Amino acid sequence: MKISILSGKLSGGGAERVACVLANKLSETTSVSIYRGDSSERTSFHISESINLSDLHFNYNTNSFFDKAVEFLKRLKVVREKINVDNSDFVLGIKEDSSIRAALACIGKNTRVIACEHNNYYAMKNIFKRLFRNFVYYFLTHRIVLLTDDDIKNYPRYLFNKISVISNPLGINGYEISRSERKGNVRLLSVGRLTDQKGYYRMIDLISDLISSNVETFHLTIVGDGALRLDIEKYISEKQLTNYITIFPYTNDISTFYCESDILVMTSLWEGLPMVLGEAMSFGVVPIAYDCPTGPSVFINNKINGFLVPDSDNKKFLQRLIELIEMVNNERIESFSLNARESSQRFSVENIINKWNEILLN
Repeated sequence: MKISILSGKLSGGGAERVACVLANKLSETTSVSIYRGDSSERTSFHISESINLSDLHFNYNTNSFFDKAVEFLKRLKVVREKINVDNSDFVLGIKEDSSIRAALACIGKNTRVIACEHNNYYAMKNIFKRLFRNFVYYFLTHRIVLLTDDDIKNYPRYLFNKISVISNPLGINGYEISRSERKGNVRLLSVGRLTDQKGYYRMIDLISDLISSNVETFHLTIVGDGALRLDIEKYISEKQLTNYITIFPYTNDISTFYCESDILVMTSLWEGLPMVLGEAMSFGVVPIAYDCPTGPSVFINNKINGFLVPDSDNKKFLQRLIELIEMVNNERIESFSLNARESSQRFSVENIINKWNEILLN
């Protein structure tokens, strides 16, 4: 069996990390190729030497409608040529664009396309794009892999028979790694792209509310890059929180930050399946998150391994965050931490790959 994985860039991002973890595990028993769109970007994740990594040289600098249309057709052509050369049995499209591209490139072929969704159904905001995606998925894909059961109901009923639910595997598993001993302030951590989706403005407001509540024995570390970085830094400065919040750029060595943290804070407006929760929990970092659509509720068992707060209930979030900080200060958070470690292991790559094999082998 030959499997090809089509992705955009491999320079960062949760979906791209998962693609590489999945490819590495599948390559232990079968032939795997990865096609990435941009060869000019660095590859941020480990890729096994047994995997054939191909650059497709997509042009990401088109502006006019005509140039974009031509580039769209060129991409279909080069993807189809690669699939023909590799004689792929399956093509896994990572996120909507790659899934649609793979499906169209395989028209008339025996190659089976699996569309791998990384976000929830409504993350694609344009209704016409959603309709086109649904059309392509219905007629041209073998399976549609979603991340959560909750997302199934968002899809049209005529796609239900094609849907499978497979969680992402942990990109980093810290189950057997000990965190560093705390020496001072409670260590809060947030990991994610600096975009509107991640809700960093309401996170900063919560930190400001902590100070107003006379809770100051903490420091928040944010790890990530994105278009809003300068705006977020400005907002932190305006709130006079520079002594309480530090932003670090994205790094491949994220495990260092997990090892040096006590609480993971997530204030996203929406998610697909936020693997940063599972990864942090595998290190024993206790999470607190809004119960946004969709994902956090898959990881967090409220009051058992962390806190899940009703979406947009800022008052409750502040209350629970203060409670966690007090638990750390009074050394009463260990049971949450142990439960977080244990519950994260159902997302280990060994468990997830078995579910993938059910699709690929049957």
